Amino acid sequence: MDRSRRYDDCFILGTDKINSSPPQVRWTVPEVTGTIPQPRANHTATLVGDKLYIIGGYGGTGQARVMFADVHVMDTNTFEFTKLQPSGTPPEPRANHVTVSVRNQLYVMGGRGFTSVHDDTWVLDLDEMKWSKDPVTTPEPVYNHAGLATMAVPTWKAFFFGGRHGVYDKDTDTRKYTGQVTVLDADNMTWLSPTIHGTPPSPREDTIMVYDSKNSRMVLIGGWADKLYTDVHTLVR
Repeated sequence: MDRSRRYDDCFILGTDKINSSPPQVRWTVPEVTGTIPQPRANHTATLVGDKLYIIGGYGGTGQARVMFADVHVMDTNTFEFTKLQPSGTPPEPRANHVTVSVRNQLYVMGGRGFTSVHDDTWVLDLDEMKWSKDPVTTPEPVYNHAGLATMAVPTWKAFFFGGRHGVYDKDTDTRKYTGQVTVLDADNMTWLSPTIHGTPPSPREDTIMVYDSKNSRMVLIGGWADKLYTDVHTLVR
């Protein structure tokens, strides 16, 4: 998005020649078909197999500012979008949430509305295509955090970093940046309290976090806390 519009386009960065000399990457624009999501920002895009699931965000056509709770899926082989109609009660419309994939379920955690910050957890079962609300909540209401899930023997773990804690409405604003690391045992749906060593990143939001499976570590890149960051940190599990 920019200051005047949001987008509904799709780009591909080809990396098949990244190890060539010199390294090469290439942008292409695929022909996307189907029921394409409305223009939006601050949604989540979660890859499960060859399907890319788009959940929530805010935007709309023109100058609209609408919070979404819809679910779309794109087949990455054909670039065809389908709008899904899960059963069950969906989460409140939201943006700036985190969605992580655990087996064949999507966990949506936190996020914000126009005048609220969420601490809830919603599960979309992709086999049953059904929403359900899980009793577990985030330690504090949080949005603009980073998250990912991975198998960490013997159970799946979801790792979260940063974002903004607190709540806001017309009378109160307690939001603050956080550098907290939280770990959820996703099989037992319980929060863990690992001891973390080393010098942590400063509190921030809008951080990118990816999992380096070769070295069993999380890599955190950049972020924002009243200024832009370009630093890189690793967290070994």
